[in-house]
Amino acid sequence: MRILDVGPFIAYPPRRGRAARAYGLLLALSAKHDVRHFGREPRPLASRARPLEEIPVTPMFRVFRCRYPLGGRAVDWLARHEAGGRLQERAARRLGCPKRFAELLEWADVVIAEDPVELALCRRERPGVRIVFAPHDAGDPTTVSASGHDPADEALAAAPLVIVKSAAGREDLANRYSLESTRVAVVPNGVDPELFRPAEASDREALRRELGLPGGMLVAVAAGDSPSGRVALAWVRRLAAMAEGLTFLVVGAAARQERGRNLVATGPVPDTFPFLRAADAALCPLERRRGGPLGLLEPLACGLPTVTFTEPLAGTSLRDGEHVVVADKGQRSVLEALARLTADEALGARLAARARAHVLEHHTWARSAAILVEELRGLLHGQSRRLGGRVAAA
Repeated sequence: MRILDVGPFIAYPPRRGRAARAYGLLLALSAKHDVRHFGREPRPLASRARPLEEIPVTPMFRVFRCRYPLGGRAVDWLARHEAGGRLQERAARRLGCPKRFAELLEWADVVIAEDPVELALCRRERPGVRIVFAPHDAGDPTTVSASGHDPADEALAAAPLVIVKSAAGREDLANRYSLESTRVAVVPNGVDPELFRPAEASDREALRRELGLPGGMLVAVAAGDSPSGRVALAWVRRLAAMAEGLTFLVVGAAARQERGRNLVATGPVPDTFPFLRAADAALCPLERRRGGPLGLLEPLACGLPTVTFTEPLAGTSLRDGEHVVVADKGQRSVLEALARLTADEALGARLAARARAHVLEHHTWARSAAILVEELRGLLHGQSRRLGGRVAAA
C-alpha cells in the first residue's frame, strides 16, 4: 500500500504532539508499506535552506519538508477557491502545491490529511482521491472563528473515514458534528517500547550523571510547546513553590532551560526517553479529555509510577489505583498523591509494573498501525464503514 500523510507540520525529526503521533504511526506503517509524509515547516525560511527537502528516514519512509515562504497562506487560498487558471492561482500553486506534491498525490493509494485545509487542497488537486481525516482538534471550541466558521466541519463531511485517538474522541465528534460513529475509527496513541523502557537503579544513576540531573526524588513532567504543555508547566511552577523533598523535571519546549531549588527544565530536547528513564515518578497534569496522551503513556512505558487527573484517562482502560494514581485538581491533592507514591515503594512498583504491561498490550505504535492498516484496506476495497455521514439531529 502507498500511503501519503499531509500536514501543516514536519513529522521528522519528531517533535511533540501531533507530529510525534504522525511519526510514530508512519514509522510503524513503513515496516510493510511505502510511506511518504509531506509537511509544511511553520517557521520562516532560513537563509540557504532549500525550500523543498527530501529526507529518507527508512528505505520505506521518506519525509518531504516544504518551507516555501507564505506556503501556508497559499494552501489556504487554494483550498477556498475553484480552479480557474488565474494569475493568483498560478502564484498560489507555485508556493502551496509544488510539482512534487502533485506527484505524491498521484502516487498515493490513500492520503491521510492531518488538517482541514490540507484535506480540501488534496481533494481539489486530485478529485476522487481516497482520503482519511485525522482531526486533532475537531470539537475544540477554540478552533471555531468568531463568525462561527469551523474549519473541521466540511472536512468531516467530505472524508469517508476519520481516525481519532480514543473512544472519548469519537464520542466528542459524534456529539458535536452529528457524525455517524461508525465512520470514525479509533487508532490509539502509542509508544516505542524499545526506547521507552524501565531503567535499573544503576542505569538511572548513570543517566542522571550524563544528563546533569540532581539526586533525590525526581518527578518527570512532559511539557511541549503547546497549550497543554504550558498548562502542565503552570501546574509545576505552583507545585514547586509548595513542594518539599521533590524535584520536578520539566521535559520539553514549554520552558527554557532552567534550574531552581526544586525545579529543573530541560528546554527543547531531541529525545524525551533518557530524561524519563532517569526519573523516579511522573506527573501528567492535563485538564482536557486527551485519550491517552503521549505525556502519560511514555512515562508509564518507562515504568514510572504516575499521578494524573481524570481527563487524560478518558477513552482508555487505564484505571485509578490499578495503573495510576488520580488526584483532584488542587496543589495539595497532587502533592499528597506524589508523597503517597514516594513513601510506599511497593505501591509504586505495583502500579508501574501493571501500567507498563497495559501500555505494551494496548498502546504500541505497531498495534496502532495494524488497526489503521485494516481501516485503510477497507477503504481501498470499498468496504468503508461510512453509513451516510450525518445523522439526523435529535
